[in-house]
Amino acid sequence: SIMHLVFDHIRSRCIITTIRNKDGSIRITTPTHTPLTYYQQVLSPIFSAHIFNTHKSKFVQFLLFYVCSLPTLASASLPPKSLAEPNKLVLDDGAIYREFCTNFLSTILDQFQPPIARQCSACYLSSFISRAKYVNTATAAEVVSALLQYAELYIHAHANVGANGTQTNLLCELDKADMLTQHGVYYAVTQGAFYIMCFRGIEIHHWYQSHKAEYPQFNFHPQRWVDIGWNASKLNLHPFRYCFGPVKREFLHLMEDLYGLNEEEFVPPGHTCYMQPPMDEKIKKELIKKELVKKEGVDATTTKSA
Repeated sequence: SIMHLVFDHIRSRCIITTIRNKDGSIRITTPTHTPLTYYQQVLSPIFSAHIFNTHKSKFVQFLLFYVCSLPTLASASLPPKSLAEPNKLVLDDGAIYREFCTNFLSTILDQFQPPIARQCSACYLSSFISRAKYVNTATAAEVVSALLQYAELYIHAHANVGANGTQTNLLCELDKADMLTQHGVYYAVTQGAFYIMCFRGIEIHHWYQSHKAEYPQFNFHPQRWVDIGWNASKLNLHPFRYCFGPVKREFLHLMEDLYGLNEEEFVPPGHTCYMQPPMDEKIKKELIKKELVKKEGVDATTTKSA
């Protein structure tokens, strides 16, 4: 297929390859780039300028997926440390995929970037980490941790702390369109974290249990997930609100399997993760009273007419 021809072309530009000619002779190709420089100088600019904002370009996107899997010269020339030192984590900072992920994270965190670019970056990043099995677990954990940190900072920045120290809700009047417009990046980031956990959550969980003393900056304690839900609920920013249904279900299954947490435990009492904030009890009673009076009036009129 055409894609295989493109892969062959990329390999010939990045990797020393041996080709057997029709006459039986052998030809060795000399690469013009390393895989990393080919990504930086050729593919990354094309991706940013033409592919990133193009709808339904998955076949072209797969070229980036393929190139990010290629070993750098440094990592290709070294023995596999994970085999030589099985108890030592290998972050592999020279891997192309780490630069690819870093570019997305930089866009997400850059407040001067258009919201649509930041949302697309969150979607691309979560999809890439979820599907690229060559991305090591440490990098997957690092990405999820960065997304969670963004969510925590966002919630903290939007918390209006009153004089009595309680959070007051300033967002309850926003409808769905307003919420998605104003907080679209936040919802894309939180769903991205859930999405990665759906695919690699068990793997990340076991990695965290083995390396949490060595890498304390990665916090995957179940209470962190609960705290995000509780703090966001007080602002009507619960990440479950606009989360894609299958992603939410799979994430909750994971939380229940790993930690015994169900959906109710991510929402504080008296709050909801859905569209409308909880109704004040006095208002609720008044509405019920009005409905009863209205119903009694209709019944009385009907009886009188009969």
